[in-house]
Amino acid sequence: MTTLSISETNSTPGIELRKGNILFRGKAISPGSLSIFEAASTWIDFYLKIPANHTIVNINFEYIDSSSTQKMFSILKTLIEKTNKGEKLDVNWLYDLGDLEMLQLGELIQARLDKEFDFIEMEKQQ
Repeated sequence: MTTLSISETNSTPGIELRKGNILFRGKAISPGSLSIFEAASTWIDFYLKIPANHTIVNINFEYIDSSSTQKMFSILKTLIEKTNKGEKLDVNWLYDLGDLEMLQLGELIQARLDKEFDFIEMEKQQ
C-alpha cells in the first residue's frame, strides 16, 4: 500500500495517509482543498479493501469551511461504515487550546456519525 502525502498550504490541508495512520491538518478552504479531499477519498476506498487491524485517524484543523467539512464528514462516514467488526478504528479530534468552535464542530460530527471520538486539546503551535 502506497502512502499519500500532500503538504499543507495557507488554504489547503496537509494529509498523511498510510496503512493504519490517517492524518488531516491545517486549513481547508474551498475550492483548493476539495481536490485534496477527493484524492484522500480515492486512497481510502483503496485502503479499505485490505485495511490494517487498527486504524488511527488524527484530525487537526486550524480552520475548515463548510464545503470541506462535508468532504471530511463523508470520508469519516466511509471509514466508519466499512470498518469490519474485527478491525479497530480510533478517531482523534485535535484542536488548539481554547478553540471552542473547532471543538464544537468535532462534537457535532461525532454525534452525526454516532462514533466516539477522542478530543485532544493542544497548545497552539507556531
